[in-house]
Amino acid sequence: MKTILITGCSSGIGQCVACGLKKRGYRVFATARNSADVASLRQNGFELYLSRFDLTNSASLPSNPPTLPTAA
Repeated sequence: MKTILITGCSSGIGQCVACGLKKRGYRVFATARNSADVASLRQNGFELYLSRFDLTNSASLPSNPPTLPTAA
């Protein structure tokens, strides 16, 4: 199974790409800026990379981010 990390999955292009790849069998790790969007992504079956992730705010980025799991 291919694995992908997509930022901005709460709406727009990010959401469309995440949903499309998930339907095609990809393991999608999704990110979003706020807690409500994170909860919605979780309810829709997405795995979450970080609970909240905002590329426009360097303070929200961890200094040692977790790594994505590798394929078994």
